[in-house]
Amino acid sequence: MVSYTSILKTDLDLFSKEQLDQIISDLNEAAENGYNLLQNLLIWTRSQTNRIHILKTNFILADIVKDVKALAEFNLTDKNQTLSTDVNPNLVVYADKDMIAVVLRNLIFNAIKFSSKGSDISLKASANDETVRVDVIDSGIGIAEENIGKLFAIDKNTTTQGTEGETGTGLGLVLCKEFVEKNNGRIWVESQLGKGSAFSFVLPAGKNVKPKSTTTGQSV
Repeated sequence: MVSYTSILKTDLDLFSKEQLDQIISDLNEAAENGYNLLQNLLIWTRSQTNRIHILKTNFILADIVKDVKALAEFNLTDKNQTLSTDVNPNLVVYADKDMIAVVLRNLIFNAIKFSSKGSDISLKASANDETVRVDVIDSGIGIAEENIGKLFAIDKNTTTQGTEGETGTGLGLVLCKEFVEKNNGRIWVESQLGKGSAFSFVLPAGKNVKPKSTTTGQSV
């Protein structure tokens, strides 16, 4: 960002409209990456210094799925992707709602990043008497077997470019693991290189709460 803005400041007239369009696009991506890195770093630092207070409540999973899907709409449109969700509107989780929103946001945005244009991403949730399971499934570039064990460890984590050259911080999945485990859950991934990935986590099931919508039996 510093290099680009320095060049624009001194040599703006030397660039064509097409070159300026590319520079602006690169600057936008750099700004988004910087923002995401800062956001994840702040959350992670607060977690490491015990400054995040866990507030577990019973909440409807479909509500935060809907919110995260709305946040991802621009990115999905930009890559002509679809995000299909299959979540019972009455499914209740007992966890810290904000932490689980961070987990879903990271997993969904990763799926977008590492999937090709025009592809479909799916989010499914199922439950038994004790736990709720969430799966975020893509048909993207997949993960090499030797790298799967590094995904959730901050001292081993490696970053990979997305299908459109998107870059990441390598911190998002570390946060996902920490937040899921702080809520008495676990997270894992199943993936094959070139065949996509399925990131899954389980959390304690919650007690019934009144849904926002009176509609039942439909997915969000």
